[in-house]
Amino acid sequence: MTIAQRLNIKDFPFVVRDSGGRIIYYENSHHFWEINEYEQSGKQIYYENSEGLIEDYRPKPEANILGHWHKGGDESPQEEPKVKLTQSEFKNAFFGKAKSKGGDK
Repeated sequence: MTIAQRLNIKDFPFVVRDSGGRIIYYENSHHFWEINEYEQSGKQIYYENSEGLIEDYRPKPEANILGHWHKGGDESPQEEPKVKLTQSEFKNAFFGKAKSKGGDK
């Protein structure tokens, strides 16, 4: 159920604006709706509509992932691998040693 349906709105389009006059909610008579969120500067940081489209540019919070703190939005630093294998060592470890064309002797 949409906001206009919950409020029993009959006049469309139904529009809600923030204190800066920006549209934060829009709904038409076919119950298509859009939600917008803005920074104080006026830059749009979030958009979502009833068709499932979401554009989220809001700052991401820090998170504790497997005991390590990561700042939101930043890529995790690359760690040196604990075991270094050549490509052939990797293939042998996971796929077994390649058989010779003549078969095992």
